[in-house]
Amino acid sequence: MTVINLAQYQPKQKWAFIKKRWFIATVSFVVVLIILLVFFLVLPLLSLKSNFDILYSNIEKAKTYQKSKDFVGISSEVPTIKSNIISMQSNLRTLGYLSIVPIASGYYNNAVDLLDGGYYAVSGLQTLMPSLSNLATLDGYQTSTQKSAQVLSGKQKISAFVHSLPKLGPALDTADPYFTKANLYIQKINPNYFPESLLKSHGITLSSLKSIFSGISLNLPIFDRSVNVIENALGVPTPTRYLLMFQNSGEIRPTGGFMTAFGFINFNNGNLGQISAQNIYALSNVVHYVPLAPKPLYVYNGTYHWHLRDANTSPNVPTSVANIYKFYNSIPRAPQINGVIFINTWFVDSLIKAVGNITMPSLYGNNLVLTSNNANYYMEYMAEKSNLPQNERKDFISVMMHELITKVFHSTGNTLTNVIKTVFDSLDQKQILLYFNNPKTENLINHYNWGGVIPTSVKGDYLQVVEANLAGAKDNYFMGETVVSNIKKASNGRYEQSVSITWTNPAIYDNWLVGPYMAWVRIYVPLGSTLISMKGVDGFTQDYNNTTVGKTVFGNHIRILPRLSKSDPPAKGTMTITYYLPKGINMTHYLIQKQPGIKGEWEKINFESGSGSSGSGSTSLNKSFYITKDLSINL
Repeated sequence: MTVINLAQYQPKQKWAFIKKRWFIATVSFVVVLIILLVFFLVLPLLSLKSNFDILYSNIEKAKTYQKSKDFVGISSEVPTIKSNIISMQSNLRTLGYLSIVPIASGYYNNAVDLLDGGYYAVSGLQTLMPSLSNLATLDGYQTSTQKSAQVLSGKQKISAFVHSLPKLGPALDTADPYFTKANLYIQKINPNYFPESLLKSHGITLSSLKSIFSGISLNLPIFDRSVNVIENALGVPTPTRYLLMFQNSGEIRPTGGFMTAFGFINFNNGNLGQISAQNIYALSNVVHYVPLAPKPLYVYNGTYHWHLRDANTSPNVPTSVANIYKFYNSIPRAPQINGVIFINTWFVDSLIKAVGNITMPSLYGNNLVLTSNNANYYMEYMAEKSNLPQNERKDFISVMMHELITKVFHSTGNTLTNVIKTVFDSLDQKQILLYFNNPKTENLINHYNWGGVIPTSVKGDYLQVVEANLAGAKDNYFMGETVVSNIKKASNGRYEQSVSITWTNPAIYDNWLVGPYMAWVRIYVPLGSTLISMKGVDGFTQDYNNTTVGKTVFGNHIRILPRLSKSDPPAKGTMTITYYLPKGINMTHYLIQKQPGIKGEWEKINFESGSGSSGSGSTSLNKSFYITKDLSINL
């Protein structure tokens, strides 16, 4: 080793030598740093950018295939997308040191979680693709090298769906763990270190992405466990028959309306059979069960005996179905049924809008075309105002339903897509209600809140306003409703709640569709509530505990005089019920269930948790909601 003796140099020479050594060291450090940055930052980032561009291109191709309904094209892109994600994961690992760098660590960890979530999601999708091929044809996708997809009718699609289920079940078993892991990684993404522009071009946000994965993770195992249940419901291997009840929502009743017509829907090995529809009186006339009417029907409607058409007195569908079965089972040689399906006029309007106008048979007049805007009017006109023979007047709704159902089950393409969307929207809004005798099927339906069931156990406050129009007019076609909940802490330590229901009817009296509004009104509230007062009523007070649904019920009768002319203000009436909530109730949550058959209503909530404006630790809430389905909020 050479030893340098600085003493032999003069001062200037020494300083020049030191500067030269520092310069060489600095340049060497910079060169090494640049090399390190190139190899451990620039190149990985460039590779990631290249991977991302390729991945983006693959996703855009898949979206193009999706728009053109090319399932073969989508299938070809899935493994390519997965391969690119794996390459991105590999390149990202070379940047692992960023996980300990402040700020940068947030973005790095998000990138890791996003790619890991994407990998497992695509892996799950890849597992499902072969079994999804059969289902894709139902939505008009091209699933082979054929030039166009086979066009199937609604009936054919139901059958094809049922016959694809045996293959789908095992595939869901395999795919479920992938989607579960994908959801875990996606939920970990921190929005504070996530550029929203990354997803904006695909029309989604991080919040909606998390919601999508959460929904998949939640519903996939449920659907997986329900494959056999769905098969059984659709007649595999034993044929099934369902009683179809058509309800007139212009004359509101607890499950959605006055039951004015009925029919049967049959399934055999997934194949939809003949659908029949008749006036409700054709069924009522052969019923042998004739009990005394419940007191409200007797007092408010003058009905001495209880009839099948009035059996839906409970907002809890299983209870009303039990009532219906008592009547139905008394009919000699009545066909065995596996459940009941309730539909109402709002659903029919939406369905006509989805499939197009209905041309009625000539016996109801030349060129009578029903639209989503006039169907309700003609149903009432034909039943009560036309000069047709009585049997033809009564059969109008059943004939209309037959024509509509036939059109629905022969729909294809975009029309069928609109029909499916209408059905699911109506299920969510409780314009369709389902009841199945099979407990497993019934549990599946109630999981999605499609069964009109009042939950027996609710954490927090609860309310459902239930009314039954007993005057026979069709005011509910025009009626608007506002429900105001005022909740405060009373001096006795319990919460005091007042519920005010205001009805507003702008329609003018015609002694036909519009008349005095006379309704039996009840509210279902938490079990153990205590009635304080009731105002705006003109009947007898109901105050009892319904242990079947775990609720206390308060009820009475209202009468609202109609608007007589355009110069008069809209008809209006208010009913107010005040009560104490149960002792010790946890007031952190409020569930409001919308009555079936109500199109929508305003809900206003005024909540004060403390004993007054200066109450220690008090919280308050003042909000308004227009609801078309059940509302669940935190207080």
